[in-house]
Amino acid sequence: GGDLPSGSLSLDRRADGLLSGEARFDAYDAKGARLALAPIRFAGNGGLLKFSTVATLSGPLAGGRVDGLRVPLSGAVASTGALALNGGCTRVGVDRIEVSGFRIGETGIDLCSRPGAPLMSAGPGGLRGTVRIPGVRLRGTSGSSPFAFDARGGEIDLASLRWAVALADVRLGQGDSVTRFAAQRIAGRSTPQGMAGELAGASGKIGAVPLNLSEIDGQWRWAAGALSLNGGLLLTDAAPDARFEPLVSQDATLRFANGMIDATAGFSERKTGTKILDTVIRHRLGDGAGSADLFVRDLRFGDRFQPDQLTHLALGVVANVQGSVVGEGHIVWTAQGVTSRGTFSTTDTNLAAAFGPVTGLNSTLTFDDLIGLKTAPSQKARIKEINPAIPVVDGEIEYELLGDNRVRIEGGRWPFAGGELLLHPTTLDFAADQQRRLTFDVVGVDAAVFLQNFGFDNINATGKFDGTLPVVFDGLGGRIENGRIDARNGGGTLAYVGELSNHNLGTIANFAFGALRSLKYDDLT
Repeated sequence: GGDLPSGSLSLDRRADGLLSGEARFDAYDAKGARLALAPIRFAGNGGLLKFSTVATLSGPLAGGRVDGLRVPLSGAVASTGALALNGGCTRVGVDRIEVSGFRIGETGIDLCSRPGAPLMSAGPGGLRGTVRIPGVRLRGTSGSSPFAFDARGGEIDLASLRWAVALADVRLGQGDSVTRFAAQRIAGRSTPQGMAGELAGASGKIGAVPLNLSEIDGQWRWAAGALSLNGGLLLTDAAPDARFEPLVSQDATLRFANGMIDATAGFSERKTGTKILDTVIRHRLGDGAGSADLFVRDLRFGDRFQPDQLTHLALGVVANVQGSVVGEGHIVWTAQGVTSRGTFSTTDTNLAAAFGPVTGLNSTLTFDDLIGLKTAPSQKARIKEINPAIPVVDGEIEYELLGDNRVRIEGGRWPFAGGELLLHPTTLDFAADQQRRLTFDVVGVDAAVFLQNFGFDNINATGKFDGTLPVVFDGLGGRIENGRIDARNGGGTLAYVGELSNHNLGTIANFAFGALRSLKYDDLT
């Protein structure tokens, strides 16, 4: 009655008091669930009754469904009502599990007791026992993507219903778009809202994102078909030659539901704690596509933090930077590949560059390959003052970042000594330890102002000059090699105005320098 299944029971009592028998029950069906028991065989005396059967369960499970879950049950029931399942190992199998978009095919795991102990016992005090799982190997799909879960071992405390697995490894997707997650230990427990727990020593990689996640420690929760993680992690570059130093986050969050991963984190430089950027990541398991947004709110460089502490690519390029960077980047990946772009700006920044001190740098970089650090052509930098052996002010440079620490200089222009200073196009390779050469044209410079720039206080000159100044930079600094300037038609004057005396030079030399106090020229090089 009451929709309970019907059954039959056969008993046999021997003359010595041993009771044995077999119970058979029809399957119990209710609200889409089904519980079937294989014939229950039992034997015992008045104090202890041993039994064995196999329970097969199908039905709803945590928002999904389980089909054909087979649990062998062998143990004993005491006259007090206490129940104990036999020790050793029991193989539990299942035909299929579907939950929160995951589908696991036919598989099984071993449930083992501790040596000499029952697998489980139950009595007035509730469930007791510790179940060991020697290993776990699950295979299935999440949407249309392959799914795999492996663990070296696990353990369940039946009294508290707490569990833990060791050396867990999860893989979602396939090929270059596979998402991986591994953990030294994952522990969990049941809560009114679902499952929750802790993880330690975890690492991972999301699809084709060229970043590695490691040293993940924090809390996790499974509720309403969604898995969420909160904690800290270490972010490193997946490239063989890392483009940036490791970054740490203490506020990382990740949510996985309906085949979608959503993650956010703020990252800082590990040693100084300087805030670098915030990230928002979204990844679809079905097709391995996703995106990452990067936000640099106000990255400040100064005495406490320098660019070479963020990336080795800055070594030998810039130093003693005083200023800040703001900007945004966007990375998109699909099964076909990864694209990235971004825009970053700096205002009134001072620095020491490979070609001399720079003051008042203002520039906005538009990257068409942010990961490769490549920009579109014709990026502009306005500079209040730069001193590549010759101090020049209020100039503008057009350039392009080519990647691999190479810069294509498209040209530059400065007002200089009453005329102009023009920079020839060239390519600078900062990845190699070599001389770097820049060539400047001087156009219509005023001789008097030009000489003042070099500190020739004893010489006065007039006239307009044009010419070329090749500048070489190496470990010794910057210098002009084989420079030449020529006076324009019309000439000018040249005068030596320094102090002279017979004591220092003698009469004849003093007479010669006296002649230099007022010379007019038509041609001068």
